[in-house]
Amino acid sequence: MASKILRMATISSILLVLALTASAARRLEKRESATHVFTGKVRTLHRERNRGFLDYTVDVKVTSIEKGEGLKVRDVVPIRCYLRDPDWLKGKTIGDEERRKDGLRRDSSYLAVPKEGDEIKVYARKDHEKFEGIYPDWFDEIKK
Repeated sequence: MASKILRMATISSILLVLALTASAARRLEKRESATHVFTGKVRTLHRERNRGFLDYTVDVKVTSIEKGEGLKVRDVVPIRCYLRDPDWLKGKTIGDEERRKDGLRRDSSYLAVPKEGDEIKVYARKDHEKFEGIYPDWFDEIKK
């Protein structure tokens, strides 16, 4: 009886760890799944700190459209993305549970955020009237 309970507890623990790991990292998206592909110039960046992440809204002024309905040249499109906040844990004392949760979130980040003035090719997905960059690699810088 005790071995059966131990076996069930072990199986439950393994399933819990798998579930936490599976939900921790965001699923990678292919650029082909973008609803909108266009080129433009980064006008402004808005950044907000949010529990271990830097949430960005990148305003891009459209210069040409390859794919996507509802866009026009000269539209300014706000695109959401985020990066891990490198200063999130600096100077903090945290327990094992918080350290474990942070470790699970660590790899959940876009690869980069463009700079103001950059000319970029954007791969984005429109969801509920908002644009989000294809995760994790949503833009290419256009070299002049």
